[in-house]
Amino acid sequence: MSSKLEAIDSVERENSDRRSHDFKSFLHSLHMRRRRGMRRTEDEKTSHYVDLHDKRTVWAAITIVLLSCTDSLLTLVLIYQGKAVEANPVMKVLIESDTTLFIAGKAAITILCLLFIVAHKNFWIFNNKLKAGTILTCIFIGYAALINYELILLNL
Repeated sequence: MSSKLEAIDSVERENSDRRSHDFKSFLHSLHMRRRRGMRRTEDEKTSHYVDLHDKRTVWAAITIVLLSCTDSLLTLVLIYQGKAVEANPVMKVLIESDTTLFIAGKAAITILCLLFIVAHKNFWIFNNKLKAGTILTCIFIGYAALINYELILLNL
């Protein structure tokens, strides 16, 4: 009797693997937050979504948004003082039209990109050499260096 149940159970498991629907699980996670990581250690080597993010990831994303806003303000000060020009043509158009629109646009673009990166932080990139979450550290270091350079230009 138990062998029949085991056979039925194994057939059901072979036919449908709910973990294979990455985008479906991502949409499901927007309202049913349960997954913090993979249940099996061998699955950690695969790309996967999570519902709940660790504190380090959340704080890194928040810090990057704050650094981006600081960069916007310092860029405006440097342009006003004549010590810099905006190199990005899209941002240059926003600065010339409205400085508030420039700050809001830069923040919105940063937030949208960060949402994408955080959602895919457990995905492998560059031929499975690096997890996408590592990009957060690179962005943080880049913004920190940029803010430092802008402060040097302002003689602060």
